[in-house]
Amino acid sequence: MKIEKLTLYTNRLEAQKDFYTQSLELPLASETTDSFTVQVGSTQLTWVADTQAWLYHYCFLIPANQIEAAQKWLAERMPLLEVSPGQFVQWFEHWNARSVYFLDGAGNIAECIVRYGLQNDSEEPFSQQSLLQVNEIGTPSAGKVQHLHKALQEQIGSELWKGDLERFATNGDEEGLFLLINNQIKDSWFPTDLFPQACPYAGVFSVGEQSYAIQYDQEEFLILELKPGKRVHKRTNDE
Repeated sequence: MKIEKLTLYTNRLEAQKDFYTQSLELPLASETTDSFTVQVGSTQLTWVADTQAWLYHYCFLIPANQIEAAQKWLAERMPLLEVSPGQFVQWFEHWNARSVYFLDGAGNIAECIVRYGLQNDSEEPFSQQSLLQVNEIGTPSAGKVQHLHKALQEQIGSELWKGDLERFATNGDEEGLFLLINNQIKDSWFPTDLFPQACPYAGVFSVGEQSYAIQYDQEEFLILELKPGKRVHKRTNDE
């Protein structure tokens, strides 16, 4: 699965724009009075102004041989989150992956991950161009992991990758994952003590050759199979 487009919401739009254009050094792809879009590798990421302070967790995929370079590059631009005292890189043996974490301009938990199974090494120096795509989007709910997984499985054909259907499941594959969290059991986002809030998002997600417009709101998915040229409806503050 791949995340082609992702729209998230924030009550700190200017801080987010500064973070993405100054700290991550990504050029603006487009901008309106209440939104901006940056191209993160193959993913078009849009932030839209909202009145509520949402708390997201999302992740960027980077080349599999560049976790140390990513740590250095990020640390020059922002504080990193410790995964244990004095350590900033987390090894996930079961996932065959390593990650480094930081907070974005609005305090969301962001991550850069290497997935050794993808064998996507790069010999280029690490830069903003090494952010290859959005790789994960956190999807917490109050005890609806199995329900949400079933909706994705039946409507877009994506399968359980790792985890369980009670506490924490990952739906998709190494190229793109929905992190399905039961926040009644798993009550914090690693490596912080921040609560996994159910936050709305929208986007375009592809499984094989087929793309889908997916909205997540009020702990439910709204899924539409896309035909070429189909536009994606975006949530407004009135919804």
